[in-house]
Formats: sequence, structure tokens, C-alpha cells
Amino acid sequence: MKTGIVERPQLLQMFLSGTGRRLTLVEAPAGYGKTTLLKSWKRHLDAAGFATTWISIDPALHDFDAALEPALAKRAREHSPQYAEMAEHRGYLFLDDFHEAGSFETQTIGRILHLGEHDFHIIIGTRISPAFPLAKLRLADQVTDFGLDELKFDLNETQDLLHDVVPADAIQSYYDYAEGWPAALQLMRLSFSRGLPIDLGHDRPMRTGLDLAGYLNEQFLSGLTAEQNQFLLETAHVNPVNGDLADHMRKNSDSWEILRTLNDAHSLVFEQTDEDGSWYHYHQLLQDYLLHRQQTLGEARCNDLYLRAAGWLNEHGRHYAAAKLAVSAGAVEVAEQIILDAGGTEIGICDGAQRLASLMELIPLERINASPRLSLARAYLLLKTGRTGEANLVIQEVRDGASPSDRELEREIVLLEVHLRLYEDRHISESQVAALDYTARQTPAKDQLKRGVLYNFLCLFYIQLGELEKAREAGETAMGLYADLGWQHLVFFMHVNLSVVNMDLGEFDRAYERRREARALQRKYFGHDPNLSAIVNIMFSEAAFEANEPGDIEAKLTSALNDADSREGWSEVFLAGYETCLTLKLESSGYEAAVGLVSQAEAMILRRCLPRFSRQLKILELDLATSAGRESEARRSAGSVRTLILEGQGTDGLRWRGQLLARLALARFEACFGDPQKALRQARQIEKDCSEKNLQRYRLRALVLMVISAVSADDTRFAADTLTQALAIGRSLGMKGAFIRESQRFAEAAKTVVRERGVSSYPREDLSFLSSLLSKVRHDPGSDGHILAEVLTEKEFEVLSSLTEGNANKVIARALNLSEPTVKFHLQNIYRKLGVNSRKLAADLAVQYGITSNTGDTVNS
Repeated sequence: MKTGIVERPQLLQMFLSGTGRRLTLVEAPAGYGKTTLLKSWKRHLDAAGFATTWISIDPALHDFDAALEPALAKRAREHSPQYAEMAEHRGYLFLDDFHEAGSFETQTIGRILHLGEHDFHIIIGTRISPAFPLAKLRLADQVTDFGLDELKFDLNETQDLLHDVVPADAIQSYYDYAEGWPAALQLMRLSFSRGLPIDLGHDRPMRTGLDLAGYLNEQFLSGLTAEQNQFLLETAHVNPVNGDLADHMRKNSDSWEILRTLNDAHSLVFEQTDEDGSWYHYHQLLQDYLLHRQQTLGEARCNDLYLRAAGWLNEHGRHYAAAKLAVSAGAVEVAEQIILDAGGTEIGICDGAQRLASLMELIPLERINASPRLSLARAYLLLKTGRTGEANLVIQEVRDGASPSDRELEREIVLLEVHLRLYEDRHISESQVAALDYTARQTPAKDQLKRGVLYNFLCLFYIQLGELEKAREAGETAMGLYADLGWQHLVFFMHVNLSVVNMDLGEFDRAYERRREARALQRKYFGHDPNLSAIVNIMFSEAAFEANEPGDIEAKLTSALNDADSREGWSEVFLAGYETCLTLKLESSGYEAAVGLVSQAEAMILRRCLPRFSRQLKILELDLATSAGRESEARRSAGSVRTLILEGQGTDGLRWRGQLLARLALARFEACFGDPQKALRQARQIEKDCSEKNLQRYRLRALVLMVISAVSADDTRFAADTLTQALAIGRSLGMKGAFIRESQRFAEAAKTVVRERGVSSYPREDLSFLSSLLSKVRHDPGSDGHILAEVLTEKEFEVLSSLTEGNANKVIARALNLSEPTVKFHLQNIYRKLGVNSRKLAADLAVQYGITSNTGDTVNS
């Protein structure tokens, strides 16, 4: 309220001391000053330079997800030195009137709180406890609670509020009468300010509903004109309200004037300005009472007011608010039409499944099932949550009952069937893709959504066929269409899809850049969407692994896979996630933990009915057993993978990527447990095939495997040439995943080859790249990266370090407690491994690599 604001420093301090937790919960009935208190805290944070966002949960006017998107993207650029204990939080999200929240809002905030994904401290004001679970958060000391006892005014606060309007000797009586209830005390102040003191002779406390109604009638509404009273009744269901909306509802033209008059004269009606202009709010106690009295207008009049408000809100793009008011008026069919006019399934395609879901929640399921287009919207939501079998049934039912003349419905069915084919990973032939390509090119330019979606899926289907340049062309076309229309949700997906193309072609920097852009879009616009969060975390983690970047990639991947398993996902996403996570899980937790991840994938496959991905998982199992040295499991899996290759690329058979991964897995198996010569032949053929198709990512894997196989087959000359090629390609692409996946086996093979050929025969930049890879195998990312320390023994390294100081053999022998013949023996080995033939060349090469007598102990430690 605008007058009689009482500062409550003890509550402020309690709030500030709890901001290290995740949640501040202010829970009390109407009239306890929750909004006033939260706003005072927000003012303090704003003054201290923190980023704050205020959202009033107001389903009658605002779409929650539209308000939340910018809030999740908002971050403080710097921390204030004030309130040092709050520095870990970069943003503060205030959610007022949370008792108005629906399931979407509740689930969204509950997820943010429990996953802790966002840099926010959340402050909730509500009349009733939120529906998300709080027990674990409270047990972890992550909640600061404010209830009735904390929010009641004490006597000192009452004196601060009333001292200028109530005689000092009467304040105690009014405090006792109101029992510290802030709303009652504020209304007392308002009455005294208007020269209408409250009679304390009533038997019941003022905080009861009857006395409050009496007060509002006698002290407030009785002072208004009949026209103003009527206005309040006719607009009570829309709070806040502006003059244009009120004029439309009332079929009048004086609403702005009435609102200004009420605002000027009374604190129970107050103005707030936002980007849409001025909106007027009714005090919550006043609105509650007005809504109760609104029924005196009669059902027909109330419904007319609700529907006229719904019409205005719908025209101004507030579809959720409009549909909700229509449902409140009993006109569910109007709410249905609002959703359909807003696009139905297209709402989800353009703006995300969450926005569509919040609208669909308003419509009873039987009404959805009776509407073909709403049924398709429901099928879309089922697809986005991984329930492909149910979605398929709904789509088929709609198709069976569709009229051939309903082209709009046919268009939506086609779009949903394309989605279904992708999510179920169904077989698609080149002729089918060609037909889809033709349809996309023939789609009128004015229908940008359909064209964009068709090119989007063409990109994915061309990826699945291995036509990567065509995939790139289709993806760029879709990207252009989406960007022109500002559909950031779809632009996000095109960055993800095109990054897959870039990654396979070895364009790693561009792939990583696209995934960074996707992550930035997700954080800025869709931070509350778990689907997009899971996808971007999987794809970004894969890129971070390829770059060998530090960070807890495994934990992020594990969480993302848990989310994606029951949400949106397709084969490229799942493969990227599980392949990378299995490598990390084996290294960090061992074989049994990695098998547990395989079991999780199997459960997901069964739930989503993905027979093709089930075959790809068999390949990952073979790789896992091979890497873990589990020969019996590997032999069993190898037999299954050979069968998969023989099956070809039929309805559920392996596509080009699966065939390639299967061949690589079998070559790895042969190199480890079978015939190294056979492994070498297989890897050479894979490298040749990948080179012809410019599949640089998989070509690099084949080259690494060739190095390992050649060393096992004692063909170190060929291994040396191949290592040179692999290091040059890996360094130029910036991709390390192919080397890291082979871990210790590659490290031993590479060191053997370098020792045989000699350090001097390799470009220094390639050896620097190799050293960084070997430090990863040693789990020592902070290593100085001395390649000489990798190829020399510890004693040889000490001899070389002493040699760089110009010491004679006698001096070296004495310093290292060796005999001179032993020093000569070490020097011969050093010359061979370095690829030199003299002391001077050895010393010069060592100095080039930064080796002196002072570095020996450091490197070997």
C-alpha cells in the first residue's frame, strides 16, 4: 500500500542471512503483508546492485513461461561488496501470489529448486504451501521459512504505523484488537486518515471475514459513487486491469478516468507501470471480497464479462489468460478455439512444449479427445515426453477419422508423423527422403513454418542417410526461415542438428561454436525447459570431451541422460550421450558402474520402443568390454555385432553410422584379443572409406586404431607413419576424443613408436599435442607436457638433464651414483630414442624442449 509503509529490519536481516540457501518461503493468509514485505526486500537488493526479477503469478493476465524466460536469462554482471554472504547468488527471483500457480508453474519452480541448475535464490510469497516437495530441501537446510508469527506486527511496528493518525494512548487497544494482523492495522490507518475511526465495540476481532466485509462496505465502498462500485464489481475477475480492457468488458469509454480516480483517492487501488503501459491493481483483500460480491450481477452477466475479457486478452496475444477466463465462464469450446487459433500444435513447435502444455491443461481430456486438432496437440506433447507409442495411437486415430478435404488437419498429421518417424528412429529410404525434399521445395513461401519444419527434418534424415552436405544445405535453409521469424526455439534445434554435421565432417571448431550458441539460446529463452536443457547438456558435454576440457562432464551427462530418457530425444542425441558417458564412467567408476549405465539405456529403449538404437547399444557394449579387458564378455558381444553387420541396413538395421561404429568396435576387439594383422586390415579399410566420404571424425578413430594394431603386429615403421598422420589431423581439427577413448593402449603404442623412430623425426607441434594427450592418460591435465619425459626412462631423463649442462660422463656418473659404462649405455639409448647420433645434438634437442638439469626432478615427480 502506498502510505504507512513500516520498515521491518529484523525480517530483512533474517532474509539476507538465509540467501545462501535455495529458497525463502513466505507463507501466510491474505492480509499479512507478504507482497509489501517481498517488495521491500527487492528494493534492498536492487539498491545493493543485485539482479532481481519480480513475477506475480497471475494466470488471469500473464503467461508464466513468457515471464520466466527472461528471468532465467538475467544475471548480475558484478557482485556488490555489500552483503558479502550473498555473493554466491547471481540473481534473485521473486514469485508473488504463488497460491495461484498451476501444475506447470509448480513443476517448473520445483525442478529449478531441486536440481539447482540456475544461479538463483528464489523467494516465494503464497497463501498456501507450494505443491512441490520441500522436506528434503528443509532437511538440507535450504529453506528459510516466514509464517504468521514472523509476519505479525509487534507493538513497536504498530506504533510506527499509527503514531501520526491515532492517539498514543489508544494504540495498544488497536494493536490488541487487530492481534498484529497487518491488513487490519493498515485498514485502521486508512480509516483514521479519512476521519472515520474504527469503533472497537465489536465482539469479534476485525480479522474475521464478516468484520472485514463490514469494514469494506462501511468504510471504503460506501464512500464511492454507484458508478465506481459497479466498475469494481464488473472488473474484479481481471486483476490487474487497464482502461482499454475494462472499456471492452463494460462496453463503455470511461474506464481510464475511473481507474485514475480510484488510484488517486484510495490505497486499495494502485497503479503499476510495465512495458505494456499502466495497469491498476486491487488489494488482494479487496479483490477477494469483490469476487464474492460479483455473483450479485447474475450468472449471465458474469459470464459475459469473463468472455469479453477473454476476447480482448486473446487479441492481445495473452492466450493462456484468455483461455483460462473462458473456462471460468463455462465456455470450454471458446477456450478450445483460442488454443486452435493460436496455432494448436504449432504453439509447441514454435515456442516449446511447455507453453503448449500449460494451455492444454485448461481443457478436459474428453474435450481434447473429441477435437482432432487438439488430439494432435496432445500427441505432440506425448512425443516430447518420450511416450511415442501413445502418440502413435493418437495420430492414427485422428488419421482414421480425418476428412480428405480437411487440408489443414492433413498438414498437421504429416508434421506429427514426421516427428514420430524421427523419435521412433524408424527406417527411412532415400526415395522417401527425396519425396520429403520435393514437398519442402514445393511448399509455398508464405507457409514458412511448414517449410522450416520440413527442411529441419530433412536435415536430420539426410544425416541418418549419411548425406552430410545435403543435410547441411537443408539445415541452413531451415535456420534461415526460423531466424527470419524470430523462432528461437527452432533456431536452437538447428544449431544442434547442424553441429552434428560439423562434428562428423571434422569441423570441430564450428560444431563447438554451434553448441555454445545453442546453450546460450537455451539459457536465455528456455532455462525452464528440461527437454532443451537435457539436449544441450548432452551435445555440449560431447564437445567438451572431444576438446579434453576440464570439468565434471560425467556428472552433467548422467543428469542430462536421466532427463532425456523420459523426454525429447533422437538417435544422434542418445548415441552422443551414452557413448561419451560410458567412456567416462568406465574410467571413473569401473566396469560394473558402466554396465549399470547400459542397463539404464536398455530400459529407455524398451520404454520408447527403439529397436535400431538397441542395436547401436550392442556396439557400445562391445567397446565397453574391450576397453575393460573383459575378454569373455567381449567375445560374446563381438558375435552379436558381426550378426548386426550381416543384417545390413533394413527396417531396423544399422545405418551408416552404426555400420561404421560396428566395424571400428570389431577392429578394436581383434587388436586387443584376436589377430592384430586382421585388426590392421580392418582399420585401414575403414580409414579409406571415411577419407573418401570426408568423415574426418571417424577417420581419426581409424587412424588411432591403426597405430595400436600396427604396434601389436610389430610393424612399427607403418605405425610411425600413421601416428604422424593421426597427430597432424587431430591437432588441426582440435579433436582429442579419438585418442582419449583408447587411453592407455594408445599411450603405450605412441611412446613405443616415438622411441623407435626418434623424437627428432617428428614436428615439435605434433609432439606437444601428443604430450597433452598422454597427460590426460596419466590424469595429469596440469602437466608441463615434456614429451622427453614420456619416451625416456627416469634414469635416462636424469642423464640427459645433466648432459645439457655440458657435463662429462665422469661428472654425470658421479652426480647420479652410476658407473661410466652405465652412463654410456644410457646415452646410447637416449640417442636412439631422440633420433640423434651425438652428445651435442642430444643436448640441443633437450634444450629445445625446455629440459635442463633443473627440470629433471620436477618432470619425473
